Amino acid sequence: MTDPSRTVPRWLHVWAVVTVVATLVLLGMGQVVTSHAAGMADPLWPTEPWYVFHTATPAEKERFRLDSSYFVEHSHRIAAFSVGGLVILLALGLAGTDPRKVMRWVAVGGLVVLIAGFGDLHRDLMEQNKRIKNDEMTKNEIRLVVRGTVVSLAGLGIALAVAVPGLFTRGGALRLLGTLVLAGVMIQGLFGGVRVLMHEKVGPDLALIHGMFAQVVFGLLAAIAVLSSRPNTTSADTGKYGRVATAVAALVLVQVLFGAMVRHAPGPLTQRLHMFTAFIVTVVVMWFWHYIMKAKAARSRVAPLVWALAVLLVVQVGLGVEAWLARFGNPQLSESERIQPLYVATRTLHALVGSSLWAISLTLALILRRSASTPANTLDEPASGRPNPNAMAPVRAPEAVAHLRGDAQ
Repeated sequence: MTDPSRTVPRWLHVWAVVTVVATLVLLGMGQVVTSHAAGMADPLWPTEPWYVFHTATPAEKERFRLDSSYFVEHSHRIAAFSVGGLVILLALGLAGTDPRKVMRWVAVGGLVVLIAGFGDLHRDLMEQNKRIKNDEMTKNEIRLVVRGTVVSLAGLGIALAVAVPGLFTRGGALRLLGTLVLAGVMIQGLFGGVRVLMHEKVGPDLALIHGMFAQVVFGLLAAIAVLSSRPNTTSADTGKYGRVATAVAALVLVQVLFGAMVRHAPGPLTQRLHMFTAFIVTVVVMWFWHYIMKAKAARSRVAPLVWALAVLLVVQVGLGVEAWLARFGNPQLSESERIQPLYVATRTLHALVGSSLWAISLTLALILRRSASTPANTLDEPASGRPNPNAMAPVRAPEAVAHLRGDAQ
């Protein structure tokens, strides 16, 4: 039986949460790739998700088993395919909740066209990859896959043409986010691949874009997980707390993006920006913890999350000091010494906790803003004295319902 308080079925919320967790794992694996300097372990892209188990040559299979860099890089690719599959089902499931029956099938059809076009693009690139591997062409001769690109853009256009006008229907925001996050995951995959193909010409700049855009996609998935949950039907006003939480989330995102810049393109400016904003984030988050904990209306909803934010912040500061010393504290260390397990683990955990802080701060903002805009399950009149047209009818006791039906004895 469908829960009328939910904008989408419960299974989609569960699926969204699973996808967020899987994406966090993928982000961690991506951080290991960066910390381990394994981004170019395999200069050929794309490869099938089962490549190292089926298509690869015996030498490549042996390399996957023995070469840690090759193992890390291909494990990241396999995880990315897995998350892509989860996001595809999430986007299709959300599109299928459109109350407009005709538009529902048009949206689903648009997403199917988008997926088919991207699959064709990926398949064509793999064919070119095989020719490069067989010395039949070079990376400089790789051509744009026009057909797959055009079909993908057409499918995305159809899906957006349905989702945007339906934004104000029940669950409209979730369906739009589902379409955007699917497109975002595809773009993120292309960023990762082009980073490999264009490394010799562009250098680490595309790796920086790949790392920064990952945080945006992660944020979209976290938003879907929050907004697909059952809404809070309390009448307390948390609007001002939601606005403050939004500002905190934006600040945390800026700090995470500066962190990505330090990891991929370290320089005097990026290091100063990251260090300076670290102090600001620490002060602001601790103030925010105090601000929420002394406000009963907000504390009753988000106390566990605020505590998690504060605790992770303390952990993050300690990891940041260790990661900084590992990366810049000892100029005499060789590059091979900088990718020893302890250094890799420290720098990876620092980046991963940063992503977790971003997700928690965004979740706090969404919950508090959503609580402020959710109508209460009451017929109480607002302060103006006018009836609340959005108020839900009170839940009556079974005896009262029986009496109204004439069933009472």
